[in-house]
Amino acid sequence: SPVGAMVAFINGEPAKKLYRKFHIEGDEKRDDFASMREVIYRRYKRLIDDDLRKPDLILVDGGLPQIKSAKEALDRLSLSIPVYGLVKNERHRTEGLIDINDTMYSLQDKKPLFFLLMRMQDEVHRFAISFHHQVRSKTFKTGVLDGIEGLGKKRIEILYRNYESIN
Repeated sequence: SPVGAMVAFINGEPAKKLYRKFHIEGDEKRDDFASMREVIYRRYKRLIDDDLRKPDLILVDGGLPQIKSAKEALDRLSLSIPVYGLVKNERHRTEGLIDINDTMYSLQDKKPLFFLLMRMQDEVHRFAISFHHQVRSKTFKTGVLDGIEGLGKKRIEILYRNYESIN
């Protein structure tokens, strides 16, 4: 059940009406970079189509490969929005920001910025994981008879009660 998610912050505060969830539709569902390109492309194509305000900055969870994937999607749309990545150290803790030129900006001496970025990162993880769990649990509850035209919940229950197996 591959999914993507994005959160938005305005002036350091979550803008929950701008949060978005994505079912990954592409053929390369296990490719994180292709998924990143798909999510970025779909979101910003929609902003263009609906003539909505574009963000001042995009932060991706990851390093240079994720930034390049996001940038590729933006380039396809002819959008010029700065993209930075939140990189982690070997202990999997956020260490700094990285740009498209592979320049690292340490956050060690910038505590307020560090805590804001951590809050953003925690929020997108929470949002994405809860969506993934929701989608996955729905997938597990789907049976082979679900989706067949003319079979409702009650008829399916009757069939399961009266037959030992699906055969």
